[in-house]
Amino acid sequence: MTLVASLNSLQTIIYEKKGATAFVTLNRPAVLNALNQLAIAELRIAFEDIQNDPAIRGAILTGSGDRAFVAGADIAELSSSTPVDAVRRTRAGQDFLQRHFQPLFKQVGLRLNNEVAKVSALK
Repeated sequence: MTLVASLNSLQTIIYEKKGATAFVTLNRPAVLNALNQLAIAELRIAFEDIQNDPAIRGAILTGSGDRAFVAGADIAELSSSTPVDAVRRTRAGQDFLQRHFQPLFKQVGLRLNNEVAKVSALK
């Protein structure tokens, strides 16, 4: 699988900036926004852009559709992997969240079904 190279070719997320706020929307509603390798790569690119843009002071992460924010790992993708590769991919996804997502925010800003739960400033 060839992973995304830039913000110009996003396939699984929608990334927008409005004023000092970045909006990241997981856009895989048919699979409850499950995180596959491509989605994780695109989230990494968006979060790095947010972190490197001094004009952005907050971010909202949401999921498209009305059934789920995010289902977690894409089990269909993992099921086509060897057990060793599935463990590696799962750990890589967890590592991504710990290294790139959690440190980016003082608190995580989530927007679920048009209801803002918590929006916070960047570190």
